[in-house]
Amino acid sequence: MASTKLKDKRIVDEYKRLRETCCWFDFGHLAKLRLTGADRKGWLQGQVTSDLRNLFVGGFAKLCLLSPTGQIVADCDVWALEEEFLITFSDVAREATVIRLERMLILEDVLIEDLTDDFGLISGQGPDTTEILGDRIDLPRLSASHVDLGGSEISLLRSDRTGSGGWDIVFPLDKKESVASLLEGIHEAGEETWDVARIESGIPIYGKDMNERTLAMEMGSRFIDSRISFEKGCYTGQEIVERIRSRGHANRRWVGIVAESPVATADAVGQVGLITSAGVSPEFGPVAAAMIKAEAAMPGGQIIISAAEGEVHGEIVEMPIRH
Repeated sequence: MASTKLKDKRIVDEYKRLRETCCWFDFGHLAKLRLTGADRKGWLQGQVTSDLRNLFVGGFAKLCLLSPTGQIVADCDVWALEEEFLITFSDVAREATVIRLERMLILEDVLIEDLTDDFGLISGQGPDTTEILGDRIDLPRLSASHVDLGGSEISLLRSDRTGSGGWDIVFPLDKKESVASLLEGIHEAGEETWDVARIESGIPIYGKDMNERTLAMEMGSRFIDSRISFEKGCYTGQEIVERIRSRGHANRRWVGIVAESPVATADAVGQVGLITSAGVSPEFGPVAAAMIKAEAAMPGGQIIISAAEGEVHGEIVEMPIRH
């Protein structure tokens, strides 16, 4: 399929750094929660889709909070630190998630702290990130630890937000200058570059590719395998998840698209669905993610997208687009 080359040199340069060396993104807008208390692990185990029994200090897990009818309330990353869990997720889901978690607390020894407004999150991403940061600060041996930086404690968290891997740095906002010094010489990359990278890599975002009306089982096999355990005990929404699993599939599926020319979020994919995210990749040309009817979600399938400039031909691909 023909591709439209990206002409924005800034995005091309940022993308090249991301895929070949290292760059950093400011994800300070993400919601950030701290869970402490002796019961935090057992209590959270009963709330989420993942099995946390093997989540120990230094570990990492992906998980979802679901509604009773199986829709996604929040799509979260969680790291286990010495005396706490640190959780990040889309700020779009912040209010609903905090309300939901606080409502589920009864007598358990668990404290939920919302760090969103007082802590920043900068993420170094790219294949050389570990080597570059490792020369400047002690990185965790596993996936998470607290580190002293200029007399204050920051959290270093192994994180792949782009398909190229890297590390999140979570820090008190008054330590932003110290973190900036840590990143000296590393170039920042913008939201457009991140969007293209995550679409290529099959990384969905809550508020764009899924929302409170999306069933977890609609998000495809990679999403399900990384976030949903079929071996654990009860959690809210489990009955619907199991019902869809026994049926074989959901009625819709989140897929990738490689198109002949650029498309946009909310463009119609024929009569079968809508574009949820879109961009132009320096490597693949116009790419997109879409939620479409399951019967149309066959890799290699040819589709027509109703874009602002007219009809655009595209091909359905299994996520991730970039391997």
